[in-house]
Amino acid sequence: MALETYYPLIAVCSFLTWLLTFRLSREIFGRFSVTYRAMTREKQVSVDDNFKVILHSIPVTVLSWYTYLCTELPPEGVWYDSPWVRLEASIYLGYACTDLLLMALHTQLSTKLYIAHHCMSLYCSYIGMNYPCMAFYGNTTIMMELSNSSVFLRYLLVDFGYKNTKYYTWNGVVMLVTFFVARVVVTAIATFNLIKVMATQDDFYELPLQVSVCYVLGCLLFNSLNYYWFALMCQGFVKHFSGKKE
Repeated sequence: MALETYYPLIAVCSFLTWLLTFRLSREIFGRFSVTYRAMTREKQVSVDDNFKVILHSIPVTVLSWYTYLCTELPPEGVWYDSPWVRLEASIYLGYACTDLLLMALHTQLSTKLYIAHHCMSLYCSYIGMNYPCMAFYGNTTIMMELSNSSVFLRYLLVDFGYKNTKYYTWNGVVMLVTFFVARVVVTAIATFNLIKVMATQDDFYELPLQVSVCYVLGCLLFNSLNYYWFALMCQGFVKHFSGKKE
């Protein structure tokens, strides 16, 4: 019982941490950056949000990839509990709540696709935190955060005037590679294994409906968004190196 209470507590602490991080960004950039102080308040909010996303992506990326590479996490394990995955899901649940709250307070942060992504992320992280099953696939969801550091650093480089620099170019290369690895290759492997589990494991159909729906719909939505965003990245990458305007 104590362990089950531990995960919601982590989620609450995560929510407060990333809310504080969002506020801390304003203090840091406001004190040390003339460029930031010259921005409109709406632009500052975007910078603060990007700063929060980058800091969040670091610990959850380390945890999820450590879990994938260094712990036992069988793809065929339907009823398989991983405390590491449930810890990651707890952290991500709090983060998703923070993001949705900030999107409600600052509408410039929200788009229909982004809201859909975060609602599904909230649902998946809730299932991952509370149900001791499908740990491999819950972990895959968190592994996608590998690309977020470079994706959102790109926005910061643009906002602070570094777009036409080598830092922006190299970050773009890192962004493309990490996005391909974490959101195309890893999710393709997970999708193949999920289809295999659905075809061969009767245990999958004994899962609570909300759990099976979570992973099937999550797979469909995240794959669609990831491949769409990756196509846009490739298009932008070609335009950048061909000298055409993005």
